[in-house]
Amino acid sequence: MVAAIAIPVGIKKKSLAPLVLLGSNGAMLDIVQSFADIEREWLEEEQATEHLAKKDSIDLSASLSLR
Repeated sequence: MVAAIAIPVGIKKKSLAPLVLLGSNGAMLDIVQSFADIEREWLEEEQATEHLAKKDSIDLSASLSLR
């Protein structure tokens, strides 16, 4: 997508600067998105672990009350 804009602009200006600028901006956005995805995954794992721990404690208390 970026190349569709950067290449014609670069050809018109006879410069690689638009390609480098837009390419580096795209790479930075990819990195930021990757960090956001990792943070979201960690949060989901933490919530799943808390849910499992809560479920296990409820199951344990139910089994103890049946004895």
